[in-house]
Amino acid sequence: MKRLITYILIVMVLFTSTTLMGFASGDLENQNIEVLEIISPSEDVIYSNNLLISVKVPNEKSFRFTLYADDTIEGIENIKVNTMISSGAITVTESTEKKELADNVIVYGSVEVTTTGDFSFYTLQLEELIPGEYQIMIEEFGNSNDSVNFTILKSFEIKDESERPEDQPNPEIFKDEKTKGILENLIKSIFGD
Repeated sequence: MKRLITYILIVMVLFTSTTLMGFASGDLENQNIEVLEIISPSEDVIYSNNLLISVKVPNEKSFRFTLYADDTIEGIENIKVNTMISSGAITVTESTEKKELADNVIVYGSVEVTTTGDFSFYTLQLEELIPGEYQIMIEEFGNSNDSVNFTILKSFEIKDESERPEDQPNPEIFKDEKTKGILENLIKSIFGD
């Protein structure tokens, strides 16, 4: 069941809108450079203590990934982080360099990620998140892996499920048996049995 939910989340991530906040030198579109993209979380406020972080890697890349939390959040050592290699050839190693951010502590990372395929996803499943402000930092390396080409920053807030506004979609729809059956069939047709 947990595996099914993971696959459902991955499919949902692939079909939702994307958010990319990057700081780069020059106009990347005019240079025809494919960049990393944070697919999930796409929202700035998440009403859950579980989260799927997914980074789309369009071709062979090396980058450093770090997840930060506001330093006022207590209990971050209890947050569970599971790395899920969803596609492509990916190598993950502990980084020797850890960048500190003002008023933040590192929840996960810094890890250096290297892909060798044409298209990959680097995905993390976070469980038991504590309400508060979080930030993802991704630093893409140049060809020599010692200089950073550009940095992507994505901030988001975790709130308790009870704070969800009534007009906000609720992921509990996946507990409906009919919807669950349709999604199971869709996932089986995409990934096989």
